[in-house]
Amino acid sequence: MTKVKLTYLRIFYLKTITDLCEKSPVRLARAKDIIRFTEGTEPCERVRGNAMLMRLIEAELLERPARGCYRLSEKGKKAIERYEIGFETI
Repeated sequence: MTKVKLTYLRIFYLKTITDLCEKSPVRLARAKDIIRFTEGTEPCERVRGNAMLMRLIEAELLERPARGCYRLSEKGKKAIERYEIGFETI
């Protein structure tokens, strides 16, 4: 298993997805909501947002149970916890 660097931007996306999932009745975050929420932040743009979602899936931090819908995997939840206590890799 390769280690994934927990950058501020990756954690920002994971926390954004967590917040959107908590507000959703089906506990999933839609891609367009994630992109819309992160669009105004540097260096996030629509293309980079989609690329970031794909990188988070490849790192097994996100799950995509349906097209255009995302949620954190167990590894993603642990990543947020580890980041908050000071670890930079998972």
